[in-house]
Amino acid sequence: MGRYLGSWAIDNVVYVHKQLSAVTTGAAADGDSVPTWRVYEDNTATPVTTGSFATLNSQTGFYVAAITLAAAIGYEKGRSYALRTACTVAGIIGADVDSFQIEAEVDANTVSPTLVVTVNGASQTAIVNAITAGSIGAVTLGSTSNAAIAAAVTAGSIGPVTLGATSQAAVVDLVWAETA
Repeated sequence: MGRYLGSWAIDNVVYVHKQLSAVTTGAAADGDSVPTWRVYEDNTATPVTTGSFATLNSQTGFYVAAITLAAAIGYEKGRSYALRTACTVAGIIGADVDSFQIEAEVDANTVSPTLVVTVNGASQTAIVNAITAGSIGAVTLGSTSNAAIAAAVTAGSIGPVTLGATSQAAVVDLVWAETA
């Protein structure tokens, strides 16, 4: 059964481990030869790289492969990859597919680019003006000042927040939760 191996930085080395077992007994078993691997990008039919596993610590059927995710080889930031491994154990061919990504692109501003803020019917602009003018009192998030909070709200870097009849303390708590 395949597994997700995570998101890796370009030019990292990923160590992939495989444990082989006999189909008939389920016991750990060495392969008839070492397992091989191929890495495919998205739905491309030609592998980016291929290689073989090596035995690890003389454990029965336990193998490791070091796969270099080099841009020079053809790996690309933001892409998804399938790692297909294959091996023959006691004359029976088996295969499995794992997956991973290179520097998955997740940005809160991309996921939620529109900032919508209302507090007791006040618009985003009115809230920014009140924070900037200091008319809602001193508001700090950690060591963040009123001006920095206003700038974050104006820039849309806090995320969508909608509040009804909520106290100043609750507003601060909610804004803090959005920026953490």
